[in-house]
Amino acid sequence: MKINLRKSAAIQNTINDAMREIGVPGTVTVSPFASEPDMIVAMGNDAFMAAMNRRMRLLDALYDIRESVAKENTVSGVNTILTKIAKLDRQIGLLKEIILKGETMEMHTLKGKLQKAATADTDRYSYDNDDVETSVFTAENIEHAKKNIATMRRQKVSYQDDLLALNVTNTIEIDTMTVDTLRHEGIID
Repeated sequence: MKINLRKSAAIQNTINDAMREIGVPGTVTVSPFASEPDMIVAMGNDAFMAAMNRRMRLLDALYDIRESVAKENTVSGVNTILTKIAKLDRQIGLLKEIILKGETMEMHTLKGKLQKAATADTDRYSYDNDDVETSVFTAENIEHAKKNIATMRRQKVSYQDDLLALNVTNTIEIDTMTVDTLRHEGIID
């Protein structure tokens, strides 16, 4: 059975949901009045094994699909696009740091604060730090960072469009055993 990469992602999410919904009972409660406690424990063990077998078959199906997707992502260029998107995200984050620091203090204001700190009464009881902190970024630096971020965001949207196209057009083959498991669990028709 062939499915596109987008459908495979939805199926993988459904498999994970199905695995979470399958209860795996590892204990039983035995009444002191039970006539055959060994039978109750054996039934509990059987229920555990059945649930665990279902989960293991779903896990096999999940990783069969993931392996096929990984191979197709490499061949089709999806991994390269994802890498480019991740790089843009990091670059945008670095440039945002410039914007968040703000513009440097006017030099006459900085010099005035330093002068005031230098001539302040030294007979104070507090141990305040008289240093003056200012950003090192000019208005031009900040404007340049904003323009670069806008350009990078447009490039990211373009990459995401390419990624969507690849996820819809590229397909993987799911083996018969995986298809049978998914049909048995009601995940596919």
